[in-house]
Amino acid sequence: MFDFAFEKLDDDSGGMDSPFSGYGRLTVTINGEGIWYDPRAEGIVGIADYWDGLVDHLARCWCYMRREDPYPLHFNPESPLGFLEDAMAELREMNLSRNAFIEEEIKIFAFSDRHNLATGMPDLFLPPLFMLREGNDMRIVTEMKDVRVPFEQAMARLEALGTAIAQAIHPQSQRGGMILEAWDRRHFPSRVHEALPMLVGTSPPSIAGLVAGIG
Repeated sequence: MFDFAFEKLDDDSGGMDSPFSGYGRLTVTINGEGIWYDPRAEGIVGIADYWDGLVDHLARCWCYMRREDPYPLHFNPESPLGFLEDAMAELREMNLSRNAFIEEEIKIFAFSDRHNLATGMPDLFLPPLFMLREGNDMRIVTEMKDVRVPFEQAMARLEALGTAIAQAIHPQSQRGGMILEAWDRRHFPSRVHEALPMLVGTSPPSIAGLVAGIG
């Protein structure tokens, strides 16, 4: 079973002075075995960090995780773990135009990112943790595990995870307020101008430059 433990901690920044929040110690386990934990500690001990980015990631990917999100193009890999590398290798062999290649590349990275919870915390270099709905199950794939759990049960634990971290986020900070608003709106599709930077994994100015270059 997919599970977690989150312990809110007092950060060293004086609270509101830090642009980041949601500070605490997080452990993620599957069937009692550690997936995200501090490997330097004895036993399964959580990782202490600012986890507001994970809440933001969950909020903006929520609608995709609730539905059976098909792989882009015609790809149907055995596992999402090697999808990104295999899809990019095949894409390079398709002899597409530059514009078509970039368009499909964005779709591939977007799919991989939105189903990999580790994408929400890029600075931590967490092991990949893919979650995809397959019928009434949620398929959860890590480097060592490939399991299926009841879909609604998995979503309930994800919601509990997001809520636990959200309670440690500073609502008065600009970043914290935006993340909490996104979390409150997680059941509604994000507006395009908000969702695209998250899906592509870059900033709005970078996207604008890319589009200008394509044009």
